[in-house]
Amino acid sequence: MRWLILIALLVASNVATFYVTMKNARPKRHSVESVLAEVRTATGIVMMGDSLIEDAKFPPALCGLQVVNAGIGGAKSSTLLAIADKMQAKPALIVVSVGVNDAEDGAFAAKYSLLLETLPRTRIAAVTLAQPGFENINQAIKIAAKENGAHLIDLGSLKHFKTLDGIHPVYPSYAEWRERLLDGVRQALHCE
Repeated sequence: MRWLILIALLVASNVATFYVTMKNARPKRHSVESVLAEVRTATGIVMMGDSLIEDAKFPPALCGLQVVNAGIGGAKSSTLLAIADKMQAKPALIVVSVGVNDAEDGAFAAKYSLLLETLPRTRIAAVTLAQPGFENINQAIKIAAKENGAHLIDLGSLKHFKTLDGIHPVYPSYAEWRERLLDGVRQALHCE
């Protein structure tokens, strides 16, 4: 009888652990294919990036232009390059916010510059990282933005940016990050 109770408790524990894990796991909403389908003919503002972009709550329109969230959790510069290479339209603005997942990539600067060069010839805004400890990535973003004539949205200057895990911000920091990013978009489009 004790074995049956022990087995029942272990099964219940495993079911509860599975439920909690699935409930708290970040769902993967966007893929390269789904983002490509959305941005292929986009004419408004395309927000390309990693999980910070994917999870951001952007308004449906800004400066009278539709906002397309093209964020992909875990995206690197090479992920966005695969999308940029197939974009057919020229959106009013393409915002590029990537780099945190490229931290260990010694070729980030070259890949990021190639990404900016490959995007359709339209207004481009390059976004630096707000997380501390990514100075080399931010420097590469700034250099590539200048060399490619992209508008720079410098989020590295956020003073009290706090994260859950060194990457994903806690709510007050996320709200400040999003608002600073949207202000940069308005500046890039001259619609402040």
